Amino acid sequence: MERDSEHWEYDKVIEYTRENPDALIEYHNRIPRYYNLQVGVWMTMRLMRLSMVIALLRLHNNLLLRK
Repeated sequence: MERDSEHWEYDKVIEYTRENPDALIEYHNRIPRYYNLQVGVWMTMRLMRLSMVIALLRLHNNLLLRK
């Protein structure tokens, strides 16, 4: 397909989707899993940081109590 218009990529995607209707179904099935994975990774990192902060606060409190 020639790049004769500004939106040639959209035209190509639409053409492919019309020729392969299952591609759109597969796309819609994969998107939620992708975002769930990304959110899961993000939440894991936040929980790891939070647990490190809690551990440091406990250590700090223990050191203050010993004085």
